[in-house]
Amino acid sequence: MNLPLVSVVIPAHNTAGYLPETLASVAAQTYRPLEVIVIDDASTDNTARVAESCLTHYGLVGKVLRRAPNPREWAGAARNEGARLATGDYLAFLDSDDLWLPHHLARAMELLQSYPDAVAYCCSGRCFRDQGIETGQSPERGFPVEGYGAILTDLVKASFVPNITLVVRRKVFDHCGGYHPGLRCYEDWWLDLHLAAIGPWVIEPRPGCRIRVRDDSLSRTRVGGRSFMSVPMYLDRVRLAVAMSRSGLLGFTDCNVLCQETQLFVSAGLFESLRNREIRRFFSIFFGCTTASPRLILPAAAQGVGAALRVGLARVVRGIFQR
Repeated sequence: MNLPLVSVVIPAHNTAGYLPETLASVAAQTYRPLEVIVIDDASTDNTARVAESCLTHYGLVGKVLRRAPNPREWAGAARNEGARLATGDYLAFLDSDDLWLPHHLARAMELLQSYPDAVAYCCSGRCFRDQGIETGQSPERGFPVEGYGAILTDLVKASFVPNITLVVRRKVFDHCGGYHPGLRCYEDWWLDLHLAAIGPWVIEPRPGCRIRVRDDSLSRTRVGGRSFMSVPMYLDRVRLAVAMSRSGLLGFTDCNVLCQETQLFVSAGLFESLRNREIRRFFSIFFGCTTASPRLILPAAAQGVGAALRVGLARVVRGIFQR
């Protein structure tokens, strides 16, 4: 029986130190046939050379493409470039510092073949640090839905698809237009929403990957010795909500939920900044998000500042009575 070819797309930026382990996890997959496409996204180290060496060493069929720097495009553009080069009927995406468990592709293909109407597959992942210490799972609280079915109603509330577990039918990916090239942090949520609007997914609650947690990631930043969600996460969340609202893809209710959840997300970030006296971070979030959508963010800012004032007032009152 001839099984469908799966094209594995891996964007890589200055991850020469992680690629050998990542590509070893691809080579360990029990599913065949597959091809591997590594997109060296303007790296300044020897990422491309390491990738080419690893493909040869592990006997993997594939290619390495070098992309020139483009300040207006992020990892989504690199993934789209890899998808254009792919020849498989299915696309699977993996980040250059993360790992697949050996059964990942086999399980994905088994379920996608069992549910021919499903547009995509994803599963959970185990999070770990460089020392190998496991720190939790993704999604953190599990999936809101599992098995075969529609996910759009839940997906507009929060992004819960670990992108490195996504396996999608090539025709559906092309129909959606791929990842958003201009979003830095939520380019995958953009794609997931488009896929979910087309048809049902298959969601496997059991883990199929290991997700490396790094302090220098796009999603986290360190300020004063503490770890916070990065400012770009807030800015991109607003840009995503605005872009989806203008796309006409979502119905009124789903669009309204997405915007409301975005307001709550930004409000929480502003409140956290004030509570921790990170004034520079507060204004970076406020002005960046307000520039993207004043109508969406000004109510969120009022909520965040109001909550901070209430907490501050409560502390003052407690201090008075404790004297």
